[in-house]
Amino acid sequence: MQGRPFVGRAGNLLDKLLKEVAKVERDNLYITNVVKCRPPKNRVPTGEEMEKCSHFLMAQISVIKPKIIVALGSTALNYFLKQVVPITKHRGKFKEWYGGIYIFPTFHPSYLLRNRSEKEGSPLFYAKLDMQAIGYMYKQLKANPNLDLKKLVETTEKGIVAAENRVKK
Repeated sequence: MQGRPFVGRAGNLLDKLLKEVAKVERDNLYITNVVKCRPPKNRVPTGEEMEKCSHFLMAQISVIKPKIIVALGSTALNYFLKQVVPITKHRGKFKEWYGGIYIFPTFHPSYLLRNRSEKEGSPLFYAKLDMQAIGYMYKQLKANPNLDLKKLVETTEKGIVAAENRVKK
């Protein structure tokens, strides 16, 4: 037990993707989980468990005041959207959330460990596109904290769509 989110093989993969693809060090980001304790046998948390922990997460968000939240996997995405949706249909697409915060869903590192192919069109391929977008957004916001967020989101999303379209050809 380390008390740190995303450790072990999934954490190592997340660190590698952040460092090598996004070009961002983990220490420069705030990383947390929707639930603050690990459910038995590391299963997906229930809606009730997420709701019981939500005040902790909401307090963290209110203190940190993020402009963009990267939702790693369907559990996090479903928490923010308050509905069950497939991550495969929503990854790489921004969702406007409360207070002008945008949610940016991508695959959970554990899912990527179970789907290791790097071929075009694979989950890892798309996760790398998303990590490039995360790195781009991070650098833009770091260089200019007052940047028009809506324009940054639109520009980033257009870049992701263009990259995906090149793959589909």
